[in-house]
Amino acid sequence: MEYLRLMLGSYLLGATPFAYLVARFFRGVDIRRVGSRNAGATNVLRQAGFGPALITGIGDVGKGALAVWWAGVYLTDVSVAPLLALTAAMIGHNWSVWLRFEGGGGAATFFGGMLSIAWGTLLYLVPLWALSYRLTRHKYLSSVLTCGAIPVVLGTYLNSWQHFYFGVAAGCVMGSKQVLAWMRAASRSPGLPPPTARTIPGAG
Repeated sequence: MEYLRLMLGSYLLGATPFAYLVARFFRGVDIRRVGSRNAGATNVLRQAGFGPALITGIGDVGKGALAVWWAGVYLTDVSVAPLLALTAAMIGHNWSVWLRFEGGGGAATFFGGMLSIAWGTLLYLVPLWALSYRLTRHKYLSSVLTCGAIPVVLGTYLNSWQHFYFGVAAGCVMGSKQVLAWMRAASRSPGLPPPTARTIPGAG
């Protein structure tokens, strides 16, 4: 029952739609219906400016950090509790009950949680994304590739199967939203190839 309460509370925390609320307050727009239609800081930056995007980013990062902190307080003797809480918060961010199960991409919430769990892993993941983007010049492909590397980086860096499995879950939560965003962008831009095996180096 404690696990259920922890994950439900973390989901509701993650579901707090900062991007939607900030964009509504500052620009009077529904962030889900403009730009990339992603309820995250990047879309807020494009639609509402730097200040609102900064507020959104701090809120989304804070959700991940707060979920991990709460897990450590609520279940102090369970090492997996912060991982479960962060996973639930990311799911809440990506599929918010308050936004009819729409949301963001989960990266900022993941970032906030990992700052508390093992910030050193970000020193590998962030450059990995930057390198993959430099090589592919494709933001969605580079994001999907980085999501696929998360379990390897976490499992190796922390020498822990628990963190490897968490990395699989986190990679799926974020990667699935990137694939959906990629498909949506491809449907609006004929020049952008959809995420098939032919668009992934070494696949197919």
